Amino acid sequence: MKFLELNKKRHATKHFTDKPVDPKDVRTAIEIATLAPSAHN
Repeated sequence: MKFLELNKKRHATKHFTDKPVDPKDVRTAIEIATLAPSAHN
């Protein structure tokens, strides 16, 4: 996927539900977040 296409598909979530989140999904999200670039890399 090209960078421009990726940015066009991004969105902010402003509405949430009370539906529980699977702990496996939380762990996956945290693992992916640790791979994201930062100013300290």
